[in-house]
Amino acid sequence: MVWHFYKQALTRHPLLVKATTAATLMSISDVLVQAYEQQSGDTSLSTCNRESVPTTSSNGLLLILILQANNWLRTLHVGVTGLIFSGPITHAWYGILERLVERLPLKSSVSTLATKLLLDAILFSPIAVAGYFIWRSVLEGSHVGQKLQRKWFSSLQASWSFWPLANTLNFAFVPLPYRVLYNNALSLLWNAYLSNANQGYAGVTREQQAVKKTRPMAIGKDTGTRYRYQPTRRAWVASWKGCPSS
Repeated sequence: MVWHFYKQALTRHPLLVKATTAATLMSISDVLVQAYEQQSGDTSLSTCNRESVPTTSSNGLLLILILQANNWLRTLHVGVTGLIFSGPITHAWYGILERLVERLPLKSSVSTLATKLLLDAILFSPIAVAGYFIWRSVLEGSHVGQKLQRKWFSSLQASWSFWPLANTLNFAFVPLPYRVLYNNALSLLWNAYLSNANQGYAGVTREQQAVKKTRPMAIGKDTGTRYRYQPTRRAWVASWKGCPSS
């Protein structure tokens, strides 16, 4: 039922559906990576007595508390980036790539696949990675040039490790209209990496970094730095898990 509705919507409004799907899945990915950051960002939360949360209802309340601690402004920025950039540019690129490869004198399916993978890595990945950081910087009001200088090439290298294998299946077996959907599904993992990389950027001094290591950062304005629990919410979660809040 849902799949039938999705296919109909995709036929009628391909760009809108793909952009909306990208925004939704990228937002989910950011919520998941924030939950991971909240758990791993404080050793008292990750090493405490886990046996103190034995029931399904307890775990459900813990999930609610973690969602309350989520920085929804950051998640909104990720979703907007997917809606106005990642979804539309991926939709456009797959169409361009298909038409471009059709014009080349390629004699086998293997050479066609290899050419698509090469062009995607050389032409599309650098633009897609840079565009993600640019849009996030614009939405956050942070320095675009510094973020690209610190994060772009390392993230591009990571994309070259992740996407060629993923796109092998995409280009070989997935029909063109559904390639963006396949891409978005795998982007649950990839955008978790990008979101984490974006938040890891901080154009701060060593003294400021030292302060951040000794004091939890409150969730507020999305400044491009890594977020942790607000002190009160951190205490709630620690208390619920049977952990010390300090």
